[in-house]
Amino acid sequence: MAHVAELSRQGCHLALTDRVPTGTSVVVKIYAWPHFFQARATICYSEHRIGVGVNFDKIESEYASVLEACLLEAEAQQRKSDG
Repeated sequence: MAHVAELSRQGCHLALTDRVPTGTSVVVKIYAWPHFFQARATICYSEHRIGVGVNFDKIESEYASVLEACLLEAEAQQRKSDG
């Protein structure tokens, strides 16, 4: 389990304490109530005790709309906090 940061349409950063080799294939699953998103991804960078960056390989159509909803919600929250 990892904390998701810097979510975008291309990928995200996962806060992990363990190092994962660059190039490793993973499945990213994000639960952000009421949303659930998953996609196959590849580790593009890994920094010990900081986390890993992943690039989404392919986002299936059923999850593309979920990702868009999560991004729109995050943008709205950012605007609200910027006041």
